[in-house]
Amino acid sequence: MSTYTALYRKWRPKIFEEVVGQNDLIHSLKNQVKTGNIAHAYLFSGTRGTGKTSTAKIFSRAINCLSPVDNNPCNQCEICLGILDESLMDVVEIDAASNNGVDDIRELRENVKYPPSRSKYKVYIVDEVHMLSTGAFNALLKTLEEPPSYVVFILATTEPHKLPATILSRCQRFDFKRVSGEALLDRLSFICDANHVIWEPEALEMIIKKSDGAVRDSLSMLDQCLSAGENKVTAELVVRSLGLVEADVLSKLVNQIENSHYIEIFESIQQLIQDGKNINQFVKDLIDYYRDLMMIASTGSYSKMVKTTADLQVVEQQAKKIGLDKILKNLTQLIDLDQQIKWSTNTRIMLEMTLVKLASPEMALKVATQSQMTKTEMPKAIEKNQKAADVKAVDMNPSKEVAEIEPVIETNVVAVVGDANADVIEAKWQEVINHLTKNKKASVGALLIEGTFVGVSGKIVQIGYPDLYGFHLNAIQKEENRSEVEKAIFAVTGYSVRVQFDFLEAFQLKKPKTDEDDHSLEALKKMLGEHASKLDIME
Repeated sequence: MSTYTALYRKWRPKIFEEVVGQNDLIHSLKNQVKTGNIAHAYLFSGTRGTGKTSTAKIFSRAINCLSPVDNNPCNQCEICLGILDESLMDVVEIDAASNNGVDDIRELRENVKYPPSRSKYKVYIVDEVHMLSTGAFNALLKTLEEPPSYVVFILATTEPHKLPATILSRCQRFDFKRVSGEALLDRLSFICDANHVIWEPEALEMIIKKSDGAVRDSLSMLDQCLSAGENKVTAELVVRSLGLVEADVLSKLVNQIENSHYIEIFESIQQLIQDGKNINQFVKDLIDYYRDLMMIASTGSYSKMVKTTADLQVVEQQAKKIGLDKILKNLTQLIDLDQQIKWSTNTRIMLEMTLVKLASPEMALKVATQSQMTKTEMPKAIEKNQKAADVKAVDMNPSKEVAEIEPVIETNVVAVVGDANADVIEAKWQEVINHLTKNKKASVGALLIEGTFVGVSGKIVQIGYPDLYGFHLNAIQKEENRSEVEKAIFAVTGYSVRVQFDFLEAFQLKKPKTDEDDHSLEALKKMLGEHASKLDIME
């Protein structure tokens, strides 16, 4: 019985011309093969699936081939065949992700001393080179500084910015671009035709959009669709196989939002869940759809950069009806949701709340207004940027002496004298978390989001964690993390406070597993107002 070979392996490029979408750098490499001006070190950088490793293997054969054809490897001589079946040890491929220590590179340095056995050049292809440790980079640097004339290094990485400047300066760098949709369509259609597969343009376009310019990803997805046993690739098959959301579903949801059809919105989300769709991916798909609306609304016509496969006339009508201003506002809220949803266990409710806000302009305006604390809204507001009065706070350990609080006064923040208002802080708790994320303290925000706002005692803000969240509690209790939370509270509310973290039981508060859901549902019902009675959202 024959062994099945995945498409991305079966159709891996064997000559330079088969590398998709990298014409400029391929021309340069072929010219080096022609002139014999081979550098001792190359850096191939670019996103995944763009041909870095495949090109490295082609290049390693081309510079060693006994009978090159148009500066390509012949793939027929003993050297080419030995490299292809990996029996020739003069070309070595190293995965830096699993061989990233100093000892691994020292072993490489020892092997470099020995000349190639049969070929002209000894080639080392180091994949994911950015994964090397600092010590390993230092060890590699010594070899790159004084390499033997017969050694060629090809370093491949998706993250060149992580490489030391000393390594970068010793390499010829080639940046692999994301492959264009046109080039990918040509490649996929060619492969389908070669395999006698019937295909729909819309189906291949959906795969291309999902692959985000990566040839390998597109071939893997095409392979997955063909595994259904059908000898054709249809849009319906792609949606079913890859778990995508149909463009028509997104178009329909946008209409529901614009017409404030709350019940239909919830029914759409319910259907989404029943179909097993991933909410995080759905949010990204919806962002892409609004992005297309933005493109059309701002240019006044169809754009080549529009990615949706929905009826373009329908999309154009939606763009004109909604208007650019509102599209941008909705897009902003969806992008915020995409950031927040990464750290939440209540993804469905967060999505539903955001969609309700989008469907209710009055609610969105109300939320935006409440999110900004003005001087008149702040109790006992005093002169801007005045330091808060010195207060004494009880630390986690009641036996400890009270600590002086030294607030960090930020621009445009008005300090508030007196005890903190629990209602104000609770209402702005999500803003506190967002503030941490926006100020590059996402890790602290991720710890804080798992806690529960318990209340305020004087100038002490109490945050409780469930029993199973001891790791989060221990981490956020570190003084540097506690300080960031206190700064965020001050920046958002103006209250100079001390934060007390403990288990919920310590605050005599038991929290069932569904507390967060209940809290979010109550907030959602408040937003819906009279519409809440029409929905059964308690399941």
